[in-house]
Amino acid sequence: MKLATITIFLIIALSVNLNSKQINKKFVVYIYGNEVNRENLKILSKLKIYAIVTNNYDALSLIKEFNFKAIAILTPFKLIDKEYVRDINGSIINYGFGSGCPNSEKIRNKSLEKIETLLLKGFDGISLDVIRYPSLSEDSHALSTCFCKSCILKMGKNLKRFKKIASSISVKSLPLDWLAFRSNRIVEYCTLAYKLVKKYNAELWLDVFSPSFAPLVAQDLKRLSQVADIIQPMIYTRGSGIACLATEIKAIARALDKNEQDALIKTYKLLGLPQNLPTKFDKLDRLPDEVITSEVKKANTLCKCKVIPLIFIENCGKDEIKSMINAANSEIIGLFHCNKRNIDLLLEL
Repeated sequence: MKLATITIFLIIALSVNLNSKQINKKFVVYIYGNEVNRENLKILSKLKIYAIVTNNYDALSLIKEFNFKAIAILTPFKLIDKEYVRDINGSIINYGFGSGCPNSEKIRNKSLEKIETLLLKGFDGISLDVIRYPSLSEDSHALSTCFCKSCILKMGKNLKRFKKIASSISVKSLPLDWLAFRSNRIVEYCTLAYKLVKKYNAELWLDVFSPSFAPLVAQDLKRLSQVADIIQPMIYTRGSGIACLATEIKAIARALDKNEQDALIKTYKLLGLPQNLPTKFDKLDRLPDEVITSEVKKANTLCKCKVIPLIFIENCGKDEIKSMINAANSEIIGLFHCNKRNIDLLLEL
């Protein structure tokens, strides 16, 4: 009886300890629009919140009322004056919720003005989203961008060679100097943003593609982490939008092979993903949690600053969310994105 009692006691203690560990996670909560209201923030105040990230800039005073760190999110390369991203043929590439070329001085200056306005308003930091070139999931010619006037000017003596590269580029063959040219433009802009943010003693957060996919959209995580306070890799093993892993995997696979199974196997090998992932497109909507674990490890290896993995929880159940949080194995977890339904679920974790 003594042994049985001790065993039961240990099981109960272990259970309590595990639950405590889950409860002690800190969360970065992405909450948008009118979902930023007193009722939802009151619920969130029962959790350990590291920060609130929002596009509802008018809700700043309400967020501060609950003593939350307030981070304003924006897409910095919003299109102005027809400063489009263009492929090798000069064709317009639409991407990133109406974004233009990251190399455009007009677009950069406008976004820096917006950042300064938000900092003057009193936000604790800025989170930049869509700090990249187009993805293959947005356009099949994404890898040959950009050849707008601003980019051509920046290419200088390399223009002829870059045109030759871009005219025959494929996901199978990505010249390092072309990748560097593109990623340099993103680092260049983020450096400007970082310097501006630091003038206000605020933080710069960067929302980036998951590490295995980031180079394809010109995101050099190692260098970006040197001009950021926090890197948030979007490790979206759920969802079907841009940056969601299923969406990006399908786009890359279609560029590699016509046979679905062969294409997916090649994609996993190319990206350094686990080789036991589904070999059918219709099975990619819920990738195993080991993908989150491996991508977080890659991010932590690459980045010099704090890494907060961002997981996709919309339309996910309690057990699913809990499993993804555990797989991330991080002290702080980013949750994208929160609404009344899943905010209530968080209290049950």
